[in-house]
Amino acid sequence: MLKSTWGYSGQGQAAYPNGEIYEGEYADGKKSGTGTYTYSNGDKYVGGYVNDFKEGIGRMTYNEKGEYYGYFNKGKRDGEGVFKYLNGYL
Repeated sequence: MLKSTWGYSGQGQAAYPNGEIYEGEYADGKKSGTGTYTYSNGDKYVGGYVNDFKEGIGRMTYNEKGEYYGYFNKGKRDGEGVFKYLNGYL
């Protein structure tokens, strides 16, 4: 577990005071590369990061709602992707 990500590059895990956890790659202290971010409400993102933002292809699982698999740009769903609801509808 990292005590600080300030300037860190490499693989690591960080736990935040709000209960959220990031495990993955860092470059110069920022989430960059591939990683998993688990939110305190049970949501989870697995995919790419660039400069602390979700970027490229990823999977966002929304607790008790469904999941989105597709593209992200600057932290937001963007472009092509599929949202699958818990009842199986796309």
